[in-house]
This record gives sequence, C-alpha cells and structure tokens, in this order.
Amino acid sequence: MILSALDRLGGFATGYEVAAFSPASLNPIAWWDASDASTLYDATTGGNLVTADGAYVARWEDKTANARHLLQSTESKRPTLQTAEQNSRSVLRWGGYALGTVLSVASFPSLTDLHVVAVAKVASHVTYGRILDRARATGFWLAEAPTSGQFIGAARETVAPLGAIVSGSVGAWFILDLWRIGADYSVSYNNGTPVADSSDTTATASGTMYVGDMAATATNAWNGDMAEILIFDNDLSSGDRAALLTHLATKWGITIA
Repeated sequence: MILSALDRLGGFATGYEVAAFSPASLNPIAWWDASDASTLYDATTGGNLVTADGAYVARWEDKTANARHLLQSTESKRPTLQTAEQNSRSVLRWGGYALGTVLSVASFPSLTDLHVVAVAKVASHVTYGRILDRARATGFWLAEAPTSGQFIGAARETVAPLGAIVSGSVGAWFILDLWRIGADYSVSYNNGTPVADSSDTTATASGTMYVGDMAATATNAWNGDMAEILIFDNDLSSGDRAALLTHLATKWGITIA
C-alpha cells in the first residue's frame, strides 16, 4: 500500500508519496515469513517451491541477506504448508503428521541485546512446546508454559529455569515477543502488559537455532501453526516495536492491545 502525503500531513499536498511500513526497515538479522511463497522449498538445498496444501517444507528461507535458512532433511519431521489458512495467507503446520517436527539453522550468532517476535497458534497444548530455542539457559527461547494457555520466554535465564510467563489462549492466533537489554528481559502477548524478569549481561551462546522444538528430538515439540518469525540484534525502540506489531496484526488478522 502507498499512502499519500496529503493524508499524512492533514490535507497539505506535498507532491510525494510515503511507502508502507516493512519489517525490512528495522534490519532484522533473521526473518521467516510463511506467506512468502518464494521462501518455501521441498529440499534442503532448494529444489522446487512448495505450493500444494499439505505438502512438506524442507527449507524455509530467511528473507534477510544473512541467509539463515531453516532446514529439515527428514521428511517425517518437516512442517506442512497450509494455504490460505489465516487472513487468506499461508502458514506452516507443526505436529499435523507427527510430533517431533522441527527446522533448524546452524551457527546462529551470539547476541547481547535482542528482540524476537513470533506469529503463531497452538492447536493443542504441549508442556514447554517450543516456538524456537537457542540453547535455553545460555541463549533464548519462546514456548508454551506448563499451564495450557500460558506462554514463556527467557534470555540467558540462569537463575530460574522458567522465565517470564504471560497468559494467552489455545486455538487463537497471537503475536508473542521477547526482548532483552542489559540484564533485563520482557515478554508480551498481543502487545499486552509486558512481564519482566532478569538474567545476566552475558551475550547469548552461538550455535544451532531450532524452530518447533528444543533440539532434533520430540522432547518439547510444538503442536500448531507458525506464520512469521523475526529476530533483531537490538532492543527495538517503542515506536519501532509499535509499528512492527501493528503491521503484523493487520497482515495476519490479529487483534492486539
């Protein structure tokens, strides 16, 4: 969408147009978007684009120049494409065929400050069912909490293993975000009141990032859908965070606070 500057400046015509917001303007270090058909492939090396409803996805490409593509070589552990699933957009489904569905990218970098945003939906509750996991206690993670309808996030949670817990809903689409600056981190569900906790100031450990589980096993497998995930190597400003969440809510048809 292109917005006229006449609308943005109270009716004063300036003769130029302002482009709509894009997450790319915030410089994410990783960005996976299931609604972008050009990023979904049937082989870890690329192969053919996945277009059929219910087909396995072996490679979910990163939309940034960093090329942190999420891969799965075992067919039975791949998520499936669900076309026109949410707000007429395609998503990926975990657990629809077998729990243990997981994608991963090796050599994810260590981070000091960070901001992680995920658009997802739970089909049925799994204790600590992972949206994503980068080494948990020495890294960061987003997951379901032990109680159904609650979600958890943490960054270098070295004191208590649980992290910050927020209330949500099973069966509804949501936007969950986690951010850390210094030794403090916070988690918010659909832009609700953040729940804060603290860890330490050490950078998160580098290594393999898993999406849909905590490792290459079915220990804490996600059972539901994922639409979009973005990771930043800084704590977004309040204005940038508001712009991003509003964009995602409009795009995916989610009501936020």
